[in-house]
Amino acid sequence: MVVRLLRGATMVLILPHSLKTDRLMLRPTYVGDADRAFEIQTDWEVARMLSLASFPPDRREIERWFADHQLQWEAGYAYRFAVVLEGRMVGLVDIDGIGEGEGTLGYWFDHAVWGHGYAFEAAQAVTRFALEGVGLFKLKAGHAHDNLASGHILTKLGFSRLDIVELFSRPRNKYISQCRYVKLSGSTLHMQVRPAKIADADRAIGVIRRSIQELCEFDHKSDSATLSMWLSNKTADNMRRWIAAHTVLVTVEGDRMTGVAAVRANGEVFLNYVAPEARFRGVSKCLMQGIEVWASSRGLKWLTLESSATALPFYLSTGWTMTGPPQPGFGVTTRNPMRKPVTVPPAA
Repeated sequence: MVVRLLRGATMVLILPHSLKTDRLMLRPTYVGDADRAFEIQTDWEVARMLSLASFPPDRREIERWFADHQLQWEAGYAYRFAVVLEGRMVGLVDIDGIGEGEGTLGYWFDHAVWGHGYAFEAAQAVTRFALEGVGLFKLKAGHAHDNLASGHILTKLGFSRLDIVELFSRPRNKYISQCRYVKLSGSTLHMQVRPAKIADADRAIGVIRRSIQELCEFDHKSDSATLSMWLSNKTADNMRRWIAAHTVLVTVEGDRMTGVAAVRANGEVFLNYVAPEARFRGVSKCLMQGIEVWASSRGLKWLTLESSATALPFYLSTGWTMTGPPQPGFGVTTRNPMRKPVTVPPAA
């Protein structure tokens, strides 16, 4: 069962539920699965393909890991499924590290059931759950260089090979080559970031005003005086002035505008808003990447901004740092001074 609880169309709560395939049942994991997981990971052929697992496996460590799964599900950070075949757990498939519309697919199976297509069948169901049920726009995955079967599974699932990196393998106790993959949702493939035009002003200001009203309640606390001050300069006329005087970027998907960001010539970002229906799909990240590319082309070393309390976790997770304590803002709001080094190399 999937239940979407909307607070101004911003929050999604997915209750724990099972997935079914032709041959398998995928149910949310629980603490009692730790014993079976320990048994599976005592097999070196399984453990050596896991980058973070100990070998021999540590039972208490596995128990602690499973004990966190329910809270991770409730927080929306990770969704983990035990794969059950004929009443017995034979593996695990999960999506973890979820944030800003992205997550990482992982899976491992009992060596005894390898070669029967169960990993693909289960991973296919969880991939669909992540992209269509959770609404993620990007999935990442990877495998050890000598795990060719996993590479075949990811390719069959529609993942694209990204690169190869050196990664420390805990069970092997050495660095190995890790092949990394990515899969984008269909909607992301059609997201475009482009400079705003004067003709975009009305739609852009509409996105900004709805974003403030519906997504920033944590800041304005529905205080009418604060909202009035925040919205007072968010007019189509001002947007036309900003487009003419500064660098303004928008994201569009088909005929829909989903985000707006703006930066001054000195690198100060003064707008970054997302349409409520497009939240958690990576719109802000795409806009900020576009601004960083612009900043690099201008030879800027730093970007600065004053973050709202709502947006602060996003900026902290994408490389921004505080440059001082929170300051009083207008009305009941606070502002958080931040900066980020420009890390995108200039175009050759």
